[in-house]
Amino acid sequence: MGINSSLNVKPTGIDGFDTILGGGLPAGWFIALRGGAGVGKTTLAVQYLIEGILKYNDPGLLVTFNEPLAALDAVCRNYGWDLKGLKEMGELAVLDFSSTEMGIMQQASRLREASLDYVTQKIIDEVRRTGVNRLVIDPLNTFSLLFRDLFEIRKELHRVIGILWEEKCTTLAVYENTDDHATNVHNPEFSTEDFLSYGVINLQYMLINSIRERGIEILKMRGLNHSKRIHPFSITDHGIEIDVKNPIVFND
Repeated sequence: MGINSSLNVKPTGIDGFDTILGGGLPAGWFIALRGGAGVGKTTLAVQYLIEGILKYNDPGLLVTFNEPLAALDAVCRNYGWDLKGLKEMGELAVLDFSSTEMGIMQQASRLREASLDYVTQKIIDEVRRTGVNRLVIDPLNTFSLLFRDLFEIRKELHRVIGILWEEKCTTLAVYENTDDHATNVHNPEFSTEDFLSYGVINLQYMLINSIRERGIEILKMRGLNHSKRIHPFSITDHGIEIDVKNPIVFND
C-alpha cells in the first residue's frame, strides 16, 4: 500500500487508518463514511478532526444535524477530546443544525422552510470563512431529508462536492445504513452518496464465531493503493484503533 503523489494525499493522523488507506486522504475529496447504528462512524469522523488539530495544526469544521454539540462533547470527553475547548480556542468550527426538541423529520421540515439554499450555503460560507481543510458532515441522512427527490439530492450534492474540491477541503460525510443488504460483507450495495463520493469507507458489525466484531473496509478510494481487506477495529479510551496486521478472514 503506497501513496500516489499526484493526488496530494494528506495523512489523517489516525494510526492504522492511514496504513489501510494507502497513506491518507487526498486533499479536497468527498468521502462517504457509512455504517450501521453504534458502529463508530461519528467517533472516527470526530477523531479525524481532532488528529488534524493536535498533530498538524490543521483546524476543522464539524457540521452536526442530529446531535447537539453539548451531547457530542460529553461523549468525546471519554476519549480525552475537548470539543468545546477547541471551539473556544478557534481550532474547531461548529455548525449545529440539531434540535433536542424535534425529531429528524420535523427538523428536516423546519430546515426546508428555512431554505435548502441557506443550509448548503451556510456550510460553504463557513468553509471559506475559516479556511479549514477538514470537514465532517454528520449525518448525511438528515441532510438528504431536505431534498424532495433523488434528482435534487444528486444535483445539490454534486454542486457542493465540486465547491469543496475547489476549496481543497477534505470531507468525511457520515451516513447510517438502514438496509442490511448495504452492509453485506460478501456483496455490498452502493447508494447515491457512494456513487457521488470519491471514496467510500464502510464500518460494520460482524458476527464471527458467535461474537460481534467491528470491521472497517475501504470499498472505494480512486487512485490509491489501499487495503482490500476488512480490518478489525476497537473503540478504546483514546478513540478508534485499527488492527492492520490481522485482517478478518471468513471461512467459506
